[in-house]
Amino acid sequence: MPDEMILTFAEIEFLLRSREPKLDVRKLLRIKAEAAGDVVAAAGLASLLARDLCVETHGKVKLGREIAAIAAVLVTADIAVNALGWIGEDMVLLHVFSCPGGQLSFRAVGHGRFAVEVLAPDRPLSAGLVRLMDLCLTGDGESAVLLKMETTASEPISMAVARGVNGEWHLSDSALNATSSREVTPEAARARVVEVFDGDAAAVGGTR
Repeated sequence: MPDEMILTFAEIEFLLRSREPKLDVRKLLRIKAEAAGDVVAAAGLASLLARDLCVETHGKVKLGREIAAIAAVLVTADIAVNALGWIGEDMVLLHVFSCPGGQLSFRAVGHGRFAVEVLAPDRPLSAGLVRLMDLCLTGDGESAVLLKMETTASEPISMAVARGVNGEWHLSDSALNATSSREVTPEAARARVVEVFDGDAAAVGGTR
């Protein structure tokens, strides 16, 4: 499939009707409750048909290969990571859904649309998160990256990495202490993200 495919919230709503997802995908993508339902799903189907991303034959709808692959991961994902950061004045909101059979990246691009990328199943969860940290926290001035992981088998884990006005990095980590932060080196912050998102905490949702 293309490197990225743009999907609307209505198209995503239709895909989620194929099977009840293991995770609350709508909430994780910050899709409002009023943007779900039968009418929205019908609009999503009409859009997918108009874009030739699925076809209708004798009254039955068949998903195209690319869309079917996205739907399969969305409904079976047992790990989800939300990442929020700022690159200069621009906010970046990234969502990663992972299951033993695949991995997806959703990047909010405004007006209820998401740029969707199918990632290699064996790609470390931390890869995109560390890259986002480097983009947001390398430079001058204050900035921060907020990370949250949810799985089907454990409590959510939250992490925040911030750069202070003098360039120092601070890390808060709910897996260790949810009420305080500590000053760390950039290397230590990256290592902790790898440890949490690629280690045992990331594996509890399924077989990795």
